[in-house]
Amino acid sequence: MEYRMDENFIAEFRDVWFRACHRSNMGAGVEDVKKALLNFAVTELSKPVTNHVYNFMKYEVGATRHHILASFLAAENSTENNIRENAARRQNPSLNYESLMTCRDADFKMHFRMNRSTIQSLTRIVGKRLTVSPEAVHPLVPVEKKVLLTVWLMGNSQSYMAAAKLFEVSKGTVYRIFHHICSELTILAGKYVQWPDPNECDEISVSFENKYGFPGVIGVIGACHVEIREPESQEEAARFKNEQTGQYTVILQAVCDDKLLFRDVCAGFPGQTSKLRVLIGSPLYTRLSSHTDPLIEPHKHILGSSDYPQLSTLLTPYSSSASGRPLTKQELKFNILHQTATSVVEQAFEVLKRRFQRLRFIDVSRTELASKVVVAACVLHNFALMHGDSFTDECDKSVGK
Repeated sequence: MEYRMDENFIAEFRDVWFRACHRSNMGAGVEDVKKALLNFAVTELSKPVTNHVYNFMKYEVGATRHHILASFLAAENSTENNIRENAARRQNPSLNYESLMTCRDADFKMHFRMNRSTIQSLTRIVGKRLTVSPEAVHPLVPVEKKVLLTVWLMGNSQSYMAAAKLFEVSKGTVYRIFHHICSELTILAGKYVQWPDPNECDEISVSFENKYGFPGVIGVIGACHVEIREPESQEEAARFKNEQTGQYTVILQAVCDDKLLFRDVCAGFPGQTSKLRVLIGSPLYTRLSSHTDPLIEPHKHILGSSDYPQLSTLLTPYSSSASGRPLTKQELKFNILHQTATSVVEQAFEVLKRRFQRLRFIDVSRTELASKVVVAACVLHNFALMHGDSFTDECDKSVGK
């Protein structure tokens, strides 16, 4: 869709833009440039026109000012983050790294979204990996601080700068530590996101039948979108744009059990991809449809919505349009039980995103980095549940909210 702007508007914007570029060349900070552009945007631009201005800046002004453009486009989110961070500082004027380490357990859980004992266990495990890692990132920063910084960022929607101030390191150090620890967590996914063994399958099946009246169920498959920044290339931006919401997203596909543990995760498919195509493109599908190496024992299965294909190992609801006739009472009853049981995966996604608020919006444009953060959050989700660390409404009082 195209949006028209009159000549006076374009002239005024050009004037603001080139004055901002001149200030940047004269040594003004990015924050000063961003403030000038944001002040203009707030007073003059509506959302649709902003999109038009984006194209003007990107294609007419040139790529040499792309760093200023990125700051401008991020200004709204940065402003909201600053408001939240200032509010948090007013509520906790003495909040610093030392006070976080010595606060009450209840306050610790509020700040980090995980129990102190859970993070201590995680620190020991990550520490063992880092001692043998040939690519240490900031080795002088204690492992405990690296893990706490990462978990804090996962649980809050605040900026890297806020984390830098709180943990008393530079913003660049925060970025590098966060993504390094996320990489380590994705490696640990092989241990903490595992398909259930036969004994576990029996236990899960009994639990599902007792709770929902549906026999033979060992898990539920589903998918959700996680918003990211617009990818830099036009081709990637088009693929990762979720047409329903207009947001740029990566897709998380997961199978969860009765305890909301993720038993299989696959993250990174573009936002425009259907659930069916995500499943078929994931390693899970090969094993679900295999006759020589079956993933699931006979008479057991996972459940999925009508977006998925019907398999012997994947049961979907009955459809009147597919059968060409009204559903029978037995089929309707099946669908009711099916719908109740499949709600488990939506509950798991809800808990994941409430606990780890970074998944509301991952402020990176590189889709592989965003996918890594998503998988790392799933590992933390499972690690917490495995350590009896649940997340309730009472816990949902983050300072970054």
